[in-house]
Amino acid sequence: MYNELNNIFPDHFWFYEVGNMSFSEALERCARLTGDDGHVVNYQGRIIFAVKHKLATDDISWLNPVPGTPIEPDSTPSE
Repeated sequence: MYNELNNIFPDHFWFYEVGNMSFSEALERCARLTGDDGHVVNYQGRIIFAVKHKLATDDISWLNPVPGTPIEPDSTPSE
């Protein structure tokens, strides 16, 4: 599923499955977790939170990373 989501959101690298809440509640909670351009979508019957960066904590019980290998762009300035 990671590769499918990565194709849908090519500039996003981290995907989390949201559990145990409604879609509208997921929208509200996920909006508070990122100052960046994140998306909450219903994908194959699951609520998915797509972000451009890894979340600062892994202690959020209602988020589970989608299995895959995120490859973030190199942040090193080019010469």
